[in-house]
Amino acid sequence: MDYKTNLNIAGLKATPQRLQLMDELAKRGHCTIETIYRALKSEQPMLSLSTVYNNLSALTKRGLVREVAIAGERQVFELTQKEHGHLICRECGEILDLSVDYGAIKRAVSVPSGAEIAEGDLIFNGVCPRCAAKAKASKQPVQAVAEKSDVA
Repeated sequence: MDYKTNLNIAGLKATPQRLQLMDELAKRGHCTIETIYRALKSEQPMLSLSTVYNNLSALTKRGLVREVAIAGERQVFELTQKEHGHLICRECGEILDLSVDYGAIKRAVSVPSGAEIAEGDLIFNGVCPRCAAKAKASKQPVQAVAEKSDVA
């Protein structure tokens, strides 16, 4: 992906820190600030945590990065992409993207008169394929996703 062009279109300078931050998000998918900081610090020993915070803030304000609203979790960020939901694994904490028809959901939701839905997050809790396979291999029961799913 051409992050330099995306940054310029958003009115931001394509600094090495921003380019590396966006590349790290692309590699990892969903990251906390601390995860990004540790990964980039090994490449840039002079990097400060405040630089990561400030750049994430600027990228989020310009719509290039999105904060995923996960209740009870530290801030988790991802590159902005088409609307989608998330599955959070109860075993390992991995966050997986889910394809979702947000248009159908918006049509199905009863919104109070005068209110408008601008955006939202659809979060399910369950078990990722890797943890489900581990549980199956060890013959341990996996909690049913349908019984334990939460929508945020």
